Amino acid sequence: MKKFVIKLGAVLSVLCLTSPAMAFSTVQISDASQIKFLISDNKVFLRNLDQFDSNWLGCCYNYWFDLTTETGKSHYAYFLLRYASGESIDLIVNDVAQPSAITALGSFM
Repeated sequence: MKKFVIKLGAVLSVLCLTSPAMAFSTVQISDASQIKFLISDNKVFLRNLDQFDSNWLGCCYNYWFDLTTETGKSHYAYFLLRYASGESIDLIVNDVAQPSAITALGSFM
């Protein structure tokens, strides 16, 4: 029992550590139809996210949906739904200062 408690304590202490890899950035867009996008090389590039939050990188090829993955295809389908209806959308990336694929999206806030 004592070994179990020691191992459990070690696991819990590791889980409580904060990690910079767990940081993320979100941009909230009240009308998804305002987003400009371009499809090229199996990617959908979101071109003007800096217009909604100045912390995001400017135009043109910094954030994308990767259409070669199931996740990217699902993200793009959801984006088109929100785009067509002009509804709000929240986009998330791991690091806003680095070009990357969109990590998650939805209507979270």
